[in-house]
Amino acid sequence: MPSLSEHHVYYQKAILLNNTAVYQVENGNYEKARLLFRDALKALRSSTVEEYSPEGQQQQSSSSCCDNNNPVCKRNRLHFEWSRNAPLHAELNLPSPTPDTSYIFRRALFLTDRESNNNNNLSSSTVLKTKCLLHHNDTVEESKAIIYNLALSYLLSGFININSSLLEKSRQLFEKIIYFILCSSDDNVDPKKKCPDKMQKSNNDYLLEAAVCNNLGWLNEEFCNYQLSQACYNEVYHRMEILIRTGCLERQEWKGFIENLWRGDTDSHHLAAAA
Repeated sequence: MPSLSEHHVYYQKAILLNNTAVYQVENGNYEKARLLFRDALKALRSSTVEEYSPEGQQQQSSSSCCDNNNPVCKRNRLHFEWSRNAPLHAELNLPSPTPDTSYIFRRALFLTDRESNNNNNLSSSTVLKTKCLLHHNDTVEESKAIIYNLALSYLLSGFININSSLLEKSRQLFEKIIYFILCSSDDNVDPKKKCPDKMQKSNNDYLLEAAVCNNLGWLNEEFCNYQLSQACYNEVYHRMEILIRTGCLERQEWKGFIENLWRGDTDSHHLAAAA
């Protein structure tokens, strides 16, 4: 059985592979990125370890009862940092698709902690070094981010190469993230077991949810499932107010979200135009 230090090495490897892959996404190397994200997810799974107390009793994970005196609650929360927009046809010198193609959210996620984020420029060419985080098998946020990146790489690769198999795999992965989001919703957590750091969503959480719903809507539209597509775009709409108010969206992003909403049901979302 691997030691705790070996499991930590796998954890660091997962973060490093993810962040290396994000740079590949920024440069339009979607196939390379896809393979790296897949390896990152494997490494993260290998980092899982069962931890036991000296008395042989299994310790509680950080997702169980949590209070201000619990050292796990005091750890620096894993931090998302969004990449630049991934290039598409024009930037890659490829023929452009039809003009009415729906908008795809094209930013991927770097993973770091707050302290290292203060000392690193994530847009530089140097792969950032992530500090040790006490995760105690609580790698839901890491898993969600890497799976999102993997889904995005499948989507972009499938879109560029007109490959329906890659697009279908992307759809399955985005649906998996929806499951993560639903399971981690505050509505499904006992208030007594909430960690103070996790009681409210961050702006990045809202943006990730909007990105997932938008891209899943795009995929459902590609596969002619218009009812599900519109349901996904509706979920984006519910998050747009806070994203626009907090400045999380670039102009082309909120315009793209609104255009997708208009495509499905202009009358239902006339308030979005006023925003």
